[in-house]
Amino acid sequence: MFALALALGGCAAVEVRDTKIKSSNDGAVVVRVLPNVQSSSQFFKNWQSLKVARVPQTGDSAEVEYAVSAKTDAASRSAIYAGTLPPGQYRFVQFSAQQCGYMCVSSWLNVGPKFSRFEIKPGQITDLGVVVQTDPQDGSRRAVLTHESTNDDALTQELIREVLPELQPMMSRPRLSWSVESVPSSMAAMQRTAIQSSYGFISPRETEDGAFLYGTANGVVGWWKPGVSHEVYDIGERVSVDSVLVLPDSRWMAAGEFSTVKISADRGRTWQSVRGNLPFGLVVDLNLWRDSVILTLTQGKLVKIYSAPAGSDQWKLVAEHATDVNWFFDMQGVRPQSLLLGDVLVTTIPDRQLSVLDLNVGRAELRKLPGAIQMFSASADGALRCRCISVIKVDPYESHDLGKTWVESTASRFMLMPAFRDKLNGVAFKGGFMSPSTFTYTSDGGTTWVEATEAPLYFHQLFYSRDGSKAYAATMLGNLWQTDNDGRTWLPIK
Repeated sequence: MFALALALGGCAAVEVRDTKIKSSNDGAVVVRVLPNVQSSSQFFKNWQSLKVARVPQTGDSAEVEYAVSAKTDAASRSAIYAGTLPPGQYRFVQFSAQQCGYMCVSSWLNVGPKFSRFEIKPGQITDLGVVVQTDPQDGSRRAVLTHESTNDDALTQELIREVLPELQPMMSRPRLSWSVESVPSSMAAMQRTAIQSSYGFISPRETEDGAFLYGTANGVVGWWKPGVSHEVYDIGERVSVDSVLVLPDSRWMAAGEFSTVKISADRGRTWQSVRGNLPFGLVVDLNLWRDSVILTLTQGKLVKIYSAPAGSDQWKLVAEHATDVNWFFDMQGVRPQSLLLGDVLVTTIPDRQLSVLDLNVGRAELRKLPGAIQMFSASADGALRCRCISVIKVDPYESHDLGKTWVESTASRFMLMPAFRDKLNGVAFKGGFMSPSTFTYTSDGGTTWVEATEAPLYFHQLFYSRDGSKAYAATMLGNLWQTDNDGRTWLPIK
């Protein structure tokens, strides 16, 4: 509330509206905003209000502005805005956007008068679907906002049932959408551009032929093979794709916000939902164990782990844990993470617990992390590593008995989580603090780390090829570097 007061400081005429129906004459607006840009990470997600204005009607002398606050249930990037409003024609005035320099922060995005408008009618919901914020492709500083020209968003029904129940009485009447006559003629073309330029390089997984699948922000699965241009495949949903998986029969899976789980049998050209009986939540990880898919989902303060035969939409709950995050002492916004080690699935449970699930018997045991979790990784030899806050500062720790005991690591606290080819050889990226960033490597299992190539970019993840012959470093923009000598030298991939 304090942040909202600051954001609206000096704007006494702005009325804040939520989903409570104040008058029988009220209607409501529901819209999701998806930043398809270098936006706030999982740690910085300070969504402010969405400001709309009621366009002057006959006899009105001026616009009347309203502010609608955000919800982030079941989302990793998106924000859900919903509020009741008096009848009338409306336009968007200001979005809470994301702006990145050295770090990412919230900022305001003013909307021009030519952007699409909408109408509010008594007792009806105006469902605007998703507004996608994309960086311009012409190098200018102006953000591009796109949306579907018309909308029949089935997800809205679930959003209202699960997140916005106060609007349920309005669901019995037809939903409205954008005022068609106000939608710019270029909107469909801009929407296609936003899909083609979907941002991110998330959760890369290697295919049998040495290519990599990865998720992106705007409902797109990317495909990339070293030496070949990136290809993009639209899953048909404007949601962040946070996890991908390659099945043994070469089918692709993609999952993410709002319990989206889809499968493609034709290399991404068409997709079918296999959500089935999953509850409404955020899918954070997909893993393949034998012939089953192991799915990790967050639902409110719960972390749920499900299993289903590969390709099936019938999910069985295997384990469930409650998160416990303290606003003052723990790291905010950190999501659970699941990693598969043989027949064991290890899952971080924010803020200070680790679930160790024996998949053979379906039994999970909770163990303590050495502090509040910030980052986590595991290597094929069973070693677990984390950056955790034990008291005040973030320190690196490692465990060699699946989290029963932890010891301080010799790695720098400025290093991101390393990737290991085997028990001894690994690579890492060390972010510079008042000094250049560098790649580092180890040949003794992490006891010592040697600085190697200076890095002009910030790499957010490292991973080895399936055969271990190469390691790759990736930025969220899809810039890739590689090494074929376990990190001694690195070169950009053209």
